[in-house]
Amino acid sequence: MEPEPPVVPDPVSFVSPTVQQHSTTELGPPAVPDLISFTSVIESFEEDDDSNIKFTCTKFVLLDKDTHSVWAGSLEIPRTRVKIQQAMKCLHLVPEDQIYPAVSPDMSLTAASDYTPEEDSWLKRPDIALYSQFDDSTVLAEEFLEEIRVHQLIQKNPHPNLVEFRGCLEKNGRVVGVLLKRYAMTLSARVEGSKQTPFDRTSCFEGIQAGVKHLHSLGLAHNDINPENVMLDDQDRPVIIDMASCKQFGEDLYQLGTPGWNDGYEEISSRVNDEIGLQKILKWLLVRRGEMP
Repeated sequence: MEPEPPVVPDPVSFVSPTVQQHSTTELGPPAVPDLISFTSVIESFEEDDDSNIKFTCTKFVLLDKDTHSVWAGSLEIPRTRVKIQQAMKCLHLVPEDQIYPAVSPDMSLTAASDYTPEEDSWLKRPDIALYSQFDDSTVLAEEFLEEIRVHQLIQKNPHPNLVEFRGCLEKNGRVVGVLLKRYAMTLSARVEGSKQTPFDRTSCFEGIQAGVKHLHSLGLAHNDINPENVMLDDQDRPVIIDMASCKQFGEDLYQLGTPGWNDGYEEISSRVNDEIGLQKILKWLLVRRGEMP
């Protein structure tokens, strides 16, 4: 029997919130005590005509979690010499359309003004720490919209080993985050932590495999399978999370997985990338159990 094609999300009745600019009450970035409190602080380098690598600047990104505003800036000073006052002074408000995609009719929305965090839910934002790589472009917003589309497709075609999607958080007509089910712990924490209760690694790996197989049946590859992207629920059932790199087969990847877990990855979304991830997960589980040197 031929398998049924995946269900594609259908449009629903929708009244679009007005896309607005930042509120005039957002006069400045949130106060932070040190550089460690920034969302991202990275040094930028470039190669000169003589193939020498030269420092260019230190880039800063700061998220205001209360207003969802993002601030960014740069200084031609090495990180070790930057003072917090200098970093704060260089920041400017990032346009919302560079970070957050506009809402659309098929999205289930919760207004940020009405949102109250729940114990069993988790708010996932765009990967704002990467803004320094794509400043003055809408790449982050476009990538986050693709991630939302993946969640919507999985929601229409659910699987117990894939993260549960609960809708989008909206502010000023833009999606500032996705609401997901919260799980007990990562696979890394379960395997390497102090919890000594019995753990069925074979069943766990089979569950991860089943989740990946379901993604593939939808024409998707995860492209970042590793122990930090697998959660365990209260019954030790594995659940694959983080759909930031999950794309249709053949699409370009702007991130090639996680260092240490992406050796041999293709630069496009592919089954091969997931097969590499599964092989590494299996070996990691066996090593941690003492079955491999």
